[in-house]
Parts: sequence; structure tokens; C-alpha cells
Amino acid sequence: MTREDKIFRLAKGMRGRAKNCFRIAIRRVEKGLQHAYRSRRLKKRQARETWIMQVRAASIEYDLPYSRLIHGLQLANVGLDRRMLASLAQQEPYTFRAIVNEAKGALRRRVLGDKTGAVPSSNRLFRQGLHPDFARARAASSDTTDADSLKVALQSQTGFVSHAVDSRV
Repeated sequence: MTREDKIFRLAKGMRGRAKNCFRIAIRRVEKGLQHAYRSRRLKKRQARETWIMQVRAASIEYDLPYSRLIHGLQLANVGLDRRMLASLAQQEPYTFRAIVNEAKGALRRRVLGDKTGAVPSSNRLFRQGLHPDFARARAASSDTTDADSLKVALQSQTGFVSHAVDSRV
């Protein structure tokens, strides 16, 4: 098969002289192959966007934004990708609800610490007032007026003193 035959075979179905004239057919076939290359990647990107929109719509029904759902699934070590989540959201709403509840639980454990009483590794939660020991410290500060006794109480509970608590005293 000659080069011209290959080009004309690829140019079959094109309009005008692009299917008959070799000089025009070369340019049109080349441009068509560029579009095909680009569109193969666009197709994957658009499919992912569709999955994300479907999962977002389903997760909003359960009062959990998409970004928090994905973060909660990562914390819970749930290995479902967006394609599987989208199909579950459409075809298995009860299963999807269980997955959302698992993500919510993982987020709750992340913020409040696990049930064994271990404190999350980052001190950010304590500084933002989300850690359960923060509520205890605030209750202790209302009972005592001495800032040093509050610091000692915090150090005995958590092992560190938050700067946010120091500024409130």
C-alpha cells in the first residue's frame, strides 16, 4: 500500500476535494489525526468531570460537600474511585448513604480524636477549639482565675499548651 493510498483511506468520508486531491487530503488527514489525539484525552477528562458532578449532587443530599466526602473517604481508607462512586450514587443509593456515613465518621474521628482517647497529631485542632480537651480547658478557666493553674491543667491533660488558650486567659 502506497503512501497516497493510506492518506486517501484516512480521508474517506471527508467533504469536498479533501477526499480526492492528495495535497489537500494530506493537510486534512493530518489535522484530523491531531483532533483525534486531543479528543482521546478530552473524553477522559469530561468523563471524570461528569462523575464528579454526579457524586457532588448525591453527596449534597446527605449534607456533605464533595470535597469533604473525598477527604473523609481518604481518612477512612475507602478505596473507591469517582467512577464507582458515581455509579453507586445512581444505582445503589443506600450503599452510597452508607459510604457517606463512613466518610462522616472518619471526619468526626479526625476532629475529635479516636475512641481510645488519642489526640490527633496536629495541634491545629486544639488551637481552633475543635479538640475535646479545649472544652475542658475552657470550663476549667471559668472555675479558676489563675492563668498558671490553667496552663498546668492543660499540660497534664494534653502535654502541650496552646497559644490560643493563653491569649484567652
